[in-house]
Amino acid sequence: MAGNSQEANMWYNRGRYFSDAGDYDRAAYCFGRALEQNPEDLRAWKRRGFALLKLHRYDESAACYDRVLALAPEDAASWQRKGFLCAKMHRFDEALACSDRSLRINPSSVTALHTRGWVLVVERRYDEAVQCYDRILEIDPDRDFARRNREAILAHKAFRKLAADVSEAEKVVAIPPFIYEVLGTRDYSGIDRACKVLSRLLVDRKPESAPRMK
Repeated sequence: MAGNSQEANMWYNRGRYFSDAGDYDRAAYCFGRALEQNPEDLRAWKRRGFALLKLHRYDESAACYDRVLALAPEDAASWQRKGFLCAKMHRFDEALACSDRSLRINPSSVTALHTRGWVLVVERRYDEAVQCYDRILEIDPDRDFARRNREAILAHKAFRKLAADVSEAEKVVAIPPFIYEVLGTRDYSGIDRACKVLSRLLVDRKPESAPRMK
């Protein structure tokens, strides 16, 4: 039996009102009622999915976006949102697949690149994550969050390298206390100086005496 389009619109508009007011519980209910009347209303599926996301009901939200994508498989924004939800549920492989699908449709999607970068950081694939943030800055140089995230990743990589270098270097040279302090306090601002000092110590150290020939 066909639904009542007038009633569907009434529930949809009520849902929008509650969503705009930040009352996502009532919004999700209203969009659900709208979908009872018109199960193929993409607007209602998207808005219900968003409301459920805001309520942290990620499984239900993902199901809404699955429905959207069944009806509109080239909807780049919904692929991005599904990827974000998968990441929230720690389904990282699926999150990357959804983000990649979104980017194939819209290569300039900053939100999809951001989601992809976030997941790659979680998986410690730092070089790939930096590429995502580089791409965001190519698209929009004013995206400060991308610059901050990029700098944080590079600082973290430098910190890990310093820790590994110190572990090896302390076998052959005395490590200045301030370098241990940089590592112990995770003082990223001191990493560059610590690396330079460590490098100079290794270059300047006296070579070990050659073994005597028997």
